[in-house]
Amino acid sequence: MESNIEIIKASFIKLIEATDYEKVTISSICRAAGISRRTFYRYFGGIEQIVTMLVRDDFIEPVIQIRSILPIDEIKSAQILMLERIYAVIYEKRVLYEKLLDYRGKRSLAEVITEESYTLHLKIYSSFIPDKSELEYASFFTAVSQAMIIDRWIRNEMVIPPKQIAKYASMWVFAHFRELASNSERIDKGR
Repeated sequence: MESNIEIIKASFIKLIEATDYEKVTISSICRAAGISRRTFYRYFGGIEQIVTMLVRDDFIEPVIQIRSILPIDEIKSAQILMLERIYAVIYEKRVLYEKLLDYRGKRSLAEVITEESYTLHLKIYSSFIPDKSELEYASFFTAVSQAMIIDRWIRNEMVIPPKQIAKYASMWVFAHFRELASNSERIDKGR
């Protein structure tokens, strides 16, 4: 049996795919999900929190899962797997993400991706970058780069296959990660 959270997310996705983001209301989500507003607010403070949860489900959780399975010394292979997984999900859900991309409310899709990715990269990079200021900027730069790549890819109608866009992101956005890992190994050996 599906949880109320999953029912709400599924109803939101169906509504978004059928109409524009701006036309989806909490009332329409509740009707589609067969729940009361009170039940909705038990799980979400508003519609934008559903978008944040979708980004976490589709972008952040796969990275966390793959990182938990693969040892850190295999990060090169883990990195491309993580990126391929993210881009494949976006491609599979392209109608949803195309519509979410054009929302101009409180937080755009790019802002949500940036915020969630930034938080994740702070955790990942913290073991490689001891300087707090550099850590914050490296995490932000990576998060913004990833959000802008996704934005551009969707706007270009995803003509580049998910595996290829993952390769590009790995080469141009995450190439520094390999350098961080090798610098970390040199620092550890020098102790």
